[in-house]
Amino acid sequence: MRPKQGLPVPRSKMSPSAASTFGLVTVSGVPAEEIKKAVEAKKTELGISDKGKAGILVGAVMKELRGRADGNDVKRIVDSLFN
Repeated sequence: MRPKQGLPVPRSKMSPSAASTFGLVTVSGVPAEEIKKAVEAKKTELGISDKGKAGILVGAVMKELRGRADGNDVKRIVDSLFN
């Protein structure tokens, strides 16, 4: 089924980088750019450089954002940084 003409692409079908490029808000209401900044800062702070520790990074960011961000949004952004 095709979306009606003029409707935006659902965020679930959009990559995190596209969402942040367009300044979109994630499912949780937190801007994707804000989540990305938190992920990059925590990644540097913890010294994480490989995808094997992505779960630790997701958990640390979720604690920092204290339930404001959706875990799926955080996970997608974390995964995009390791690809």
